[in-house]
Amino acid sequence: VIINMVIKMNQYNEKEIIESIDLAITLLKNKKVLFSNHLGNKTFFIEKRKRILVMASNSTYYLSYDQFKELFNEASFIEYEDNDATIDYQRDEEYYSWKHK
Repeated sequence: VIINMVIKMNQYNEKEIIESIDLAITLLKNKKVLFSNHLGNKTFFIEKRKRILVMASNSTYYLSYDQFKELFNEASFIEYEDNDATIDYQRDEEYYSWKHK
């Protein structure tokens, strides 16, 4: 599901622009997916395991809330809505919890 989101980066519904980092964190804690084009980098943000999963076209990493605030304080966000499919967070959680041997 997450990979599909990265592929569809240019296909999002524009909503109200979120410029408050505190509001962005509140939305992430409420299981919303945010999108940003910060500094020309198209990036998705999802809260996973009390950290923020950051996904761009060529990287994926986790940040603490404090790191997120520090790095993306000047960013603007848009709530991402995938009209083609519903995001199954439980399935994503299971997939990313697998240990590769």
